[in-house]
Amino acid sequence: MRKVLWMTGYICLCLQYTYAGDIYVAPSGNDLNAGTTAQPKATLAAAMRQAREWRRLNKSCC
Repeated sequence: MRKVLWMTGYICLCLQYTYAGDIYVAPSGNDLNAGTTAQPKATLAAAMRQAREWRRLNKSCC
């Protein structure tokens, strides 16, 4: 039990310093858009591609 609490605390500490960028998706969007609130993506697949690209480049946002 003590080990579980320690690991939970460690994970929370690590997540505190993690920032995830926001990618917006809307039915009226376009997959060529940037994924912002003003220019959302049209599909979740395009948003996932963008998120993977950010991860590959170690970027957290635009």
